[in-house]
Amino acid sequence: FSTVLSVVFGGALYGGLMMYMLRTLRGQQPGFGQIFEGFGGQLVQLMLAGVVSFLFMTIGFLLCVLPMIYLAVCYVFIYLLIIDKKMNFWDAMELSRKMVTKNWFMVFLFLLVVGIIGALGLVACCVGVFVTAPFAVAATVCLYETLFGEGPAPALESGV
Repeated sequence: FSTVLSVVFGGALYGGLMMYMLRTLRGQQPGFGQIFEGFGGQLVQLMLAGVVSFLFMTIGFLLCVLPMIYLAVCYVFIYLLIIDKKMNFWDAMELSRKMVTKNWFMVFLFLLVVGIIGALGLVACCVGVFVTAPFAVAATVCLYETLFGEGPAPALESGV
């Protein structure tokens, strides 16, 4: 049951947290309540993104783990694209996949290093995770800002 709740509502929480950090990175002064911004107007899109990406990754896992890893890396920015660029879930999934595919291996290494740092936080009697988890989210937000920046979303082109 908790997995279902996580898949359905996790995107709203994660997206709101990432948007809070993105606003901070952009020099804005976000309020604490903006962490829950994902439960606003983009909730349905965030929920659809969570469910569809989870289904795709599950199918990828069943096909031999490698497709799941590829998709997990490609879909790392979908929640931010939905909240920041006001995109629908499918366009956000496609744009994230296309942008990440251009530098897939570098994004994979980035996420691997961030994941190792997060794991070290868990090893430190779980207390370290209170430092490493926000670091992981902030680092991912910085990478998003580098790839997508402020302004409208890049146009979806046919092909990769």
